[in-house]
Amino acid sequence: MTTVPSNSNENPRQLLISSNELIERVRQKQRATWLALLILSAATFLAIPVLRFSQRTVTTCGTPAGGGFACHVYSVWGVWYWPVALVLAYFGISLFYIRRAHAQGIETRIRNFVIAGIHIIVIVTAMGYWAVHLPVGQVNFLGLHMQERSLGLLHRIATPAFAIGISLLVLAWIEHNRRLLFVDIVYLAVVLVPITFGWNLSQSKDWNFLPRLVIQGTVLLIAGIGFAIAQRPLHRPAQ
Repeated sequence: MTTVPSNSNENPRQLLISSNELIERVRQKQRATWLALLILSAATFLAIPVLRFSQRTVTTCGTPAGGGFACHVYSVWGVWYWPVALVLAYFGISLFYIRRAHAQGIETRIRNFVIAGIHIIVIVTAMGYWAVHLPVGQVNFLGLHMQERSLGLLHRIATPAFAIGISLLVLAWIEHNRRLLFVDIVYLAVVLVPITFGWNLSQSKDWNFLPRLVIQGTVLLIAGIGFAIAQRPLHRPAQ
């Protein structure tokens, strides 16, 4: 047994500061935020060919409040792609975190991210399936008379992109990562507003989803590259 000498000049405030600094260094070593963002970005971009060449199914049709005729359409392959892709992404991220934590002798709570992510996928997938079977236009839901604008928000919430945003909130909480929280708020704003920068392919039914996925995937990609660059000095070997 060894005895570590203690400096009597250290007051409780200094010890607390030192302890907080140690906790922050441990948290930084645990983080692989860049990997999570890049994997989720890759899953988003890979969805583009899946949705483009997938068979489409029409569910309900009707007359919107603004007139005309519209139908709810969903991608058959997309219904299967997103749950499988996101579950594999979450497990891949978790495996990297666990192996890295074991190599460094540090505990990790990344399993909570996987558990929460799977639950979110199930809920959002069920919501998406329900949303595309709603009547077009105004809907009376649980006594609430939902207008077309509210339905548009509902359709954006019931998407894999929203599921990704909520899972990143869980990861930010696990990592105590304020920067990731800020990035996720920006990402959710892009998902829910939605922001298209004037890019519109509504006249092409085969590609009308493209601006949304490209912008969402690019936000994740840029954020992942930024986190990777920011974390590089932490992994440089001591000279």
